[in-house]
Formats: sequence, C-alpha cells, structure tokens
Amino acid sequence: MNAESFDMSIFDDVRNIPKFQEMLQGNLLNSPARFGKTGSSGQLLRLAFSDKEHLSLETVEEISVEALSAALAVPETQKIKSISLCIETILNPPSTSWM
Repeated sequence: MNAESFDMSIFDDVRNIPKFQEMLQGNLLNSPARFGKTGSSGQLLRLAFSDKEHLSLETVEEISVEALSAALAVPETQKIKSISLCIETILNPPSTSWM
C-alpha cells in the first residue's frame, strides 16, 4: 500500500482526542512485534510521529523499508530530522554488499 492510497483524513476526529498522538506512539513502541509486520506501518508512523523531529524506532521489530519510506514521503513527517532504528530488524533491506 503506498502513501497516496490511504486517506489519512479518516483519522481527523480521532487526532483531536487529547494525547492521542502520545498514546499511539506508546502503543506502537510498547508492542513493536505487532506493529512492524502490518501493512499499514507507514500510515501508523505518520499518525504517531507527525510534527516530531525524531523518529525513535529502536524497539520496532521487522519493519519494512517500504513502510519507512511511505511514512517519510509525506508532508506530515517533514519535520523529522533524525531516526533511530536497529538495522537488523528491517525487513528486506537493500543489498548489504558494503558490509
């Protein structure tokens, strides 16, 4: 699923719930095994980390390169300046011939 095929406006009302973004971040980071394997990982990242400067994904297991790319390719995540992750947990990483 690419970023354009998912209409984020469906969450407009939910995003207005006090502390929604903080709760979503906590759920994603406290249950990383369930989060990383979903087809909507990129969209969930967009919801949880929009308007943030750091994306902290060290505990997320088995997240795809496509999910990361989809999450970072939208205006909501343009403020992200740094990402922390564990390279061993990325699904289908690009060729690692440099290693």
